[in-house]
Amino acid sequence: MIDLRSTDTEVDFLALHQKFIEPILLAPTEAYVAVHHHHRGPGLFHMEEYFRDVKARLQASGCDLVRFTMLRDPVARLKSALYFNLANEPPQLFRSSVNHELTTEQKQYMWTQLANNPIYDNLMTRYILNNKLEDFEHAPFPMALGGVNSTASTLAIKLLSSFEYVGFQEDIQGGNVTRQLGELLGIVNPPPLRKHQVNRHPDDAFLQIPSVLDVLKARTEHDQIVYDAFRG
Repeated sequence: MIDLRSTDTEVDFLALHQKFIEPILLAPTEAYVAVHHHHRGPGLFHMEEYFRDVKARLQASGCDLVRFTMLRDPVARLKSALYFNLANEPPQLFRSSVNHELTTEQKQYMWTQLANNPIYDNLMTRYILNNKLEDFEHAPFPMALGGVNSTASTLAIKLLSSFEYVGFQEDIQGGNVTRQLGELLGIVNPPPLRKHQVNRHPDDAFLQIPSVLDVLKARTEHDQIVYDAFRG
């Protein structure tokens, strides 16, 4: 597996391609090669030509490029991001509260982040287009807080529509995802996929308050459009 991610710096994708991907394109084998495209790799905006070239080169050798991703209910995804990020980033107010009710200080900090931090403004659409390159202020499709619009969500839908498979995290345990990916990849009797919730925070009461939930829905308006376009 080629791990396309970084915990703190932008991935040098050109260098990674030359070192790991180009040798495969020059001499494809029958083996499966997985590229785990994660944090701080390139956003999908402007990647269409690259994907077309890679796919054409692989197909010319009797191989293929299969891109797949899993979408998650946007509000649930935003809640998860809030709890996870705020537990692992300064001031780390949430580390001691995993099994306890949120304190007033934690609620205030979460509310401030939700209202003022652009990463929580339609984070799925931002991630599809830019990955986390907005951290370095040179995202390929820059969007200010409140700047995610129908142009962005339409572009995100177009980019994902070129993928060979778009699934949903809510369906992982049902078996259909495993079966469909197995058929797509030519894998007989693929092992089951399991959905883990290792970072689940049991105190969801604060984020269920109607006024807070309204903000969560407003912050995921265009993410919901993207999700619904594939959920049907």
